[in-house]
This record gives sequence, structure tokens and C-alpha cells, in this order.
Amino acid sequence: MGMESFFISVFPKNMTVDFVNGMREINGVDKRYDMDWNKELRTRLYDVVDDHNCYVVDSCIEFYLNETSQGGTQIDLIGCLSCYTYALEKMDKLIKDIGIITNSTPYVFACGDVFEYDENDFITRVKNGYNTKKEAFNKMFTNEIFIVYPKDFYNYFDSKKSIIQGISKSFKK
Repeated sequence: MGMESFFISVFPKNMTVDFVNGMREINGVDKRYDMDWNKELRTRLYDVVDDHNCYVVDSCIEFYLNETSQGGTQIDLIGCLSCYTYALEKMDKLIKDIGIITNSTPYVFACGDVFEYDENDFITRVKNGYNTKKEAFNKMFTNEIFIVYPKDFYNYFDSKKSIIQGISKSFKK
């Protein structure tokens, strides 16, 4: 995860988040998230693109299905700060749908905290945790909103910057 992105981990209640050598590790053997998410998400009318090691959902969320070291399954969702509110709303809907599909309330790891998903305070809780990073992103890059997924942000930003610089140069002549 770089300067352009924010992430959320989603997992069943009976799994845990531990820190080993300073690294976050989700542990447990629950396999209820081990399913064909491409099919499940398309059934719920998400736009899904298979991008080799992840799914890109609605052009702004990277959806990774990961296996724990014990054989359980958890999901990482990564959004781009260039479309922060939009991506966060999409994540909120995704997590709610994950709960419906698996018939269970997901647990979430975000901003260093583990909590039970609650659609009434999820967005506020995550926004509070990533507020400083979002402000730094705006100062470093732009306040302009680009609907793009994190892996594609720098290519998109550089192309927009090149176009703007080209237009600026043509007016200076």
C-alpha cells in the first residue's frame, strides 16, 4: 500500500489479527469466504474485472482473496485516495454484501483497529482513521477526484499531469 491508497481487511468473527515482527497477520481456519467472488459480485451487479491477482470492483476497489497461514480465507479491499469518498462508499456496500452472501457479520481491520462491521458507523470510523493520510495525499497530488483503482493511479495521474502541462505550455507561447 502506497501513498495513493487505503486498505481494509475483512474476515469472519472467529479469526484474529496478530502482529508478528511488526507486520499484521490475520489468523484462523474459517473458509466461509473461500468462494467464487467474481460470480457472487457480478450477481449483485458490481462491475468486476479480473486483474491477474485481484478483482477490480467498480473501477476503484482492488479485491484480494487471501489465505491465512492456517488455511482460512480473508479479503483485503484497497481503494484509491483520489476517489476516497466514492471508494469508501463502495467498500461499505461490498462489506455489507459480504455479510449477506456469507450469512454472517464481517469483522474489519482498518486503521490499526479491529471491529465488527456496522453499516451505521463504518464510513465515519474509517474516515477518522485515514484523515491525515488523505490530507497529505491532497497536498502531494491533487484535490481533483479521479475514479481509478490504486494500481493504476500513477499512470492516470501522470497522463493527466502531462496533458495539463502541455496545455499550459501552449498558452505560454
